[in-house]
Amino acid sequence: MMTKRKITLILILVLFLLTGLRLLWVSRHMDPPHPPAVQGVIDLRNWDFASTRTIALEGEWAFYPGQWLFPQATASAEPLLQPSLLHVPGRWNSAMPDGSSYGYGTYRLRILVDQQPGFSYGLIVPNIRTSSELFVNGTSLMKLGQPAEQAERYEAKTLSYATSFQTNEHEIELVLQVANYKYPPGGGILRPIRLGSAAAAEKERLEQVALQFGFAVVIGLHGIYAGLLFLFNRRQKMPAYFFLLTLALMLCILIDDDKLLVRMFPAINYEWTVKLVYLSYTGTGIFVLKMTEGLFPQNRKNRLFYWYYRCCFAYVLFVLLAPAKLLVECNILYTLITLFSTIYAPVYMLRMANKQHRDAIYLLVAISGVTSSIIWGIIKNRTHLDFGYYPFDIFFAIVSFAAYWFKQYFWHAEQATRLAQELQQADKMKDEFLASTSRELRTPLHDMINIAQSVRERGQETPDRKHDADLELLITIGHRLSFMVNELSDLVLIKENRLLLRLNELRLASVVSGVLDMVRFMTSKPIRFEMDISEPFPPVIADEQRVIQILFSLLRHAIKFTNEGTVTIKAEARGHMAYVHIVDTGAGLDAEALQSVFQPYAHGSAGNGEGMGPGLSLCRQLIQLQGGSLTLESLAGQGATFTFTLPLAEKAGSTAAASPLSPQTGDMSYTFHSMEGATTLKPGLGQDSGRFHILAVDDDPVNLGVLSALLWEEPYEITAASSGQEAIARLTERPWDLVIAHVMMPHMSGYELAKRIRERYSSFELPILLLTARSGAEDVYAGFASGANDYVAKPTDVVELRARVRALVTLRQSVSHSLRMEAAYLQAQIQPHFLFNALNSITALSSVDTDQMNELIAAFSAYLRISFDMWNLEQLVPLANELELVRSYLFIEQARFADRLTVDWHVQADLQQLLPPLVLQPLIENAVKHGLLSRSKGGTLSIRIMEQSDVIHIAVEDDGVGMEEGHVRQLLDPAAKGRSGIGVWNTNRRLKQMYGAGLTIHSRPGEGTRVSFEIVKSQHETKKGG
Repeated sequence: MMTKRKITLILILVLFLLTGLRLLWVSRHMDPPHPPAVQGVIDLRNWDFASTRTIALEGEWAFYPGQWLFPQATASAEPLLQPSLLHVPGRWNSAMPDGSSYGYGTYRLRILVDQQPGFSYGLIVPNIRTSSELFVNGTSLMKLGQPAEQAERYEAKTLSYATSFQTNEHEIELVLQVANYKYPPGGGILRPIRLGSAAAAEKERLEQVALQFGFAVVIGLHGIYAGLLFLFNRRQKMPAYFFLLTLALMLCILIDDDKLLVRMFPAINYEWTVKLVYLSYTGTGIFVLKMTEGLFPQNRKNRLFYWYYRCCFAYVLFVLLAPAKLLVECNILYTLITLFSTIYAPVYMLRMANKQHRDAIYLLVAISGVTSSIIWGIIKNRTHLDFGYYPFDIFFAIVSFAAYWFKQYFWHAEQATRLAQELQQADKMKDEFLASTSRELRTPLHDMINIAQSVRERGQETPDRKHDADLELLITIGHRLSFMVNELSDLVLIKENRLLLRLNELRLASVVSGVLDMVRFMTSKPIRFEMDISEPFPPVIADEQRVIQILFSLLRHAIKFTNEGTVTIKAEARGHMAYVHIVDTGAGLDAEALQSVFQPYAHGSAGNGEGMGPGLSLCRQLIQLQGGSLTLESLAGQGATFTFTLPLAEKAGSTAAASPLSPQTGDMSYTFHSMEGATTLKPGLGQDSGRFHILAVDDDPVNLGVLSALLWEEPYEITAASSGQEAIARLTERPWDLVIAHVMMPHMSGYELAKRIRERYSSFELPILLLTARSGAEDVYAGFASGANDYVAKPTDVVELRARVRALVTLRQSVSHSLRMEAAYLQAQIQPHFLFNALNSITALSSVDTDQMNELIAAFSAYLRISFDMWNLEQLVPLANELELVRSYLFIEQARFADRLTVDWHVQADLQQLLPPLVLQPLIENAVKHGLLSRSKGGTLSIRIMEQSDVIHIAVEDDGVGMEEGHVRQLLDPAAKGRSGIGVWNTNRRLKQMYGAGLTIHSRPGEGTRVSFEIVKSQHETKKGG
């Protein structure tokens, strides 16, 4: 007996499968990228018609409403008509007087091509509503019906066709005269006209016709088979319903799309073509419901069915008697009739199948196929989308119906024996499972109880670190128990066939790198973890979350039996499979243990007797579900090698290459601009415009596109990096407000990237948000231990993601503003003794040298003005501003100390560079006070600022007392920053953040000190660092 949940799940999976196959079919027939028509002209010069499929002539066509534009009239020097621009495909209502759907008009398109004498072009023209005549370069190629200015002279006819022509000119002129007085929704070109070589057009046309005719024949043969079964046993109604359903489906195939029935019987006019379309789809809905009812004969007295059939009968009479124009106007009746059966039949079978018919699942698959075909048919008829002919929904339905009949026969014959055997086996497995589970769970539970009791008895008498150690052990045991329970849960899901796998293309290097980084953070043993996976390694088809679970479980096993040494993960491709090896140098397993290692709750080698839990058994089953295998090679004392296989993707990289950074996000609209491997969303907006700069890191461009789409309405400028190495390189490009990184990336995982960023930035200076598909406690711990500020698990809730991003960038903005205010405030704190000495010098000069006194007052004024300048609140200031502050400071100091201080300037003229504020003044002040003036005779200060190959070299050198090597290290030590204020340490920190490299200090006692740094000139060209 199948549960409702299982039946619903299977039905949904089948519908997803059918939809996926249809979408693959559509993608296979998608046009290659080509220019659209613009203002009635499409430029196809340099287009290779000979080697490509046909392309749709979509875009802006010239349209002349209410006028016949004959080809010869277009050559007139003074056209009589002013055309409208109408998007094709689409109804012409917007261009017709008063928005009418009826009338006549002319479409015109100029096609620019290369001159190819003797080359044959082909056109595929769809059903034009509802009469038309096609001219190419003034020659009439096809006429369907009779386009006319009055409805009385008009004759409707719609057929798709393919035609060919040759031209020696560089321009092809298409003129299409169209009239419509019978199709209420609107006339015109409702499906795109396609152009290509004559061979390509004929091939595509024949392919469509062959598919339709072939499947009509297949369905007809099955219908004949069902009809014969009914004749042999007329008490069984199901074959009769199936026979009538095949007739209705055959009619749907032959009367829709290319209208093969009309071609076979030209006497069928437009009126009866429309009627047959409505009758065929209505009949399909009726007989689908009749088959559903026939499956459960005890429910035939359902009153809802009774009234539905009578409504269908009345509607069929209406279709037979009413004109086609009225049928289309009353299309809502047709929609209600077909939707009732397509919705009610699956729901009714879901409810009934759970009660008595196990094999009804095959009919559910068949119903899904028929339902999918009807729904897509409705979508195609009510929209301008062109899917082409797709037969596989009906194919699935027919195969499922046939499988149902065969399955019923065999299932009844073997049911009793099979059920008895399954019950006996299940009872035995239940006893073994309970015994093994109780044994495995009892040990950690007792350990937890004993540790907790020990902690309670010691109370406050034991030092806190002993309590911490015991509690940490308690937590470790709890984690072990949690893992075991999770594995038991997965085993139950596998046993009940309820474990869902999301199989996608997966990059092993990304996953392995992330798992190893997570294990490193969680392992206290002296074990070295290594990865040996070549790049690029072809992607595999697997469930990412389950592969992470498998790797984590196998690594836990390797760590358990390895006290110290190496654990290495390797991968190689053989044929259609990827072989992943996990090699450890631990204790290994003996031959006896190897025989039972993959049994649930097997024990290790006799030497340790440690249980392995359900993990390895679960790993093997998870790998087998994904089409692979798991093996183990080991010798006691020589380590172990686990090897598991996964199928390789057939076309590596096909997913990523389909549409770079273009996720399917519905109505979301965003723009990317590529630059040297990076992608920026709406670039050019800096912090002055109220936007935040976010660096997004992921090796999958689709994930980057989805992330950008989720945040596109927020005030963020998102720059994408495809690897951790690229992200590190881009840290110096601009001040970033947030880094969003995916955990599983090749070469450098999100954990390692966060750790590298923290070497340069604190958690307040640059927040990090990690994204991953795993949300276990060990994953979150590893993320925070690596330096992340926050951690979001996939699938990501949009509201939660936006809230967390907003909180982190707001925190970063607040901290950045506070740091700039602090820097400006500290710069404004002029030391009292400096102020006192400067004033004393001015006073002393007042009676000796008034000119020098005035110069000193001017320098002192400039020093005060720059110290209090609001420039110091900016992230970047002009070099000239910084030099003016330094010159004022040195002028004052030279006035005070005279010959003890000599300044040697080597500054290249006309340097227009920006740099962080207050990076020169602290270095020069430190050199003067602690280097030169510490000697009685003073010395020389040399300032060098030169440009070489777009790099500006800045050096401050003195011949003062110099420093010991330990003192140099202390200057750059974060622990010493409290003593020096902004000072040398602050300058070094800001240079590292901005440019990736800080100060270089060379000093020897008695020989002086040289402090230098470099700035890349191409960076930060704007005034405010945005």
